[in-house]
Amino acid sequence: MYMVGLGSGIPVIFLFPMINALARAYGMNFAMWLAIGIQPSIGLFIRAAAPNCASIGVTNGIVQFINGVVRIIAPEGRDAWLAYYFFMALAFLTIGISMVLPRDPSL
Repeated sequence: MYMVGLGSGIPVIFLFPMINALARAYGMNFAMWLAIGIQPSIGLFIRAAAPNCASIGVTNGIVQFINGVVRIIAPEGRDAWLAYYFFMALAFLTIGISMVLPRDPSL
């Protein structure tokens, strides 16, 4: 579940420039709204990652904290695509790191 959640970050990051391109080319159409609707589905993974009902708020807080830190260190400037490349590289890095985690849940 953890790796699926990390892997879902890649299409979510890719959707930002795609939504921009769809809105510029076709205006407010169904495809653009569908792409916007896909992005909040990552919240379902965050909710499912909580070990119990009492920890949902803490889990969400940790995710929001990490999200804020990443946005602070993300590159800014003239090249808007640089932020997308940075987030994509970060997503691939976390997936690569997660592959070295033990597969046995008892560990």
